[in-house]
Amino acid sequence: NCYRIGSDEFAILCTAVESVFHDSIHKMICKVELERTHTPWFPNISYGYHMLQSGESLFAAFQKEDEQMYHYKHR
Repeated sequence: NCYRIGSDEFAILCTAVESVFHDSIHKMICKVELERTHTPWFPNISYGYHMLQSGESLFAAFQKEDEQMYHYKHR
């Protein structure tokens, strides 16, 4: 499920094993890079992710994902 949580921020909630999840992220990055070769003005994408841990609140998981996204965004 995909949810808009801000003006240009979206959250995707899914049930996937970690290896499948990482493969999906890799495919997304490759497609974005390919599109950028044809469309130089294609927007940059910043993302973060977090695998929900047992007993962890959804709010805490979103905070960890958000911290990761901003860490990569400012590199």
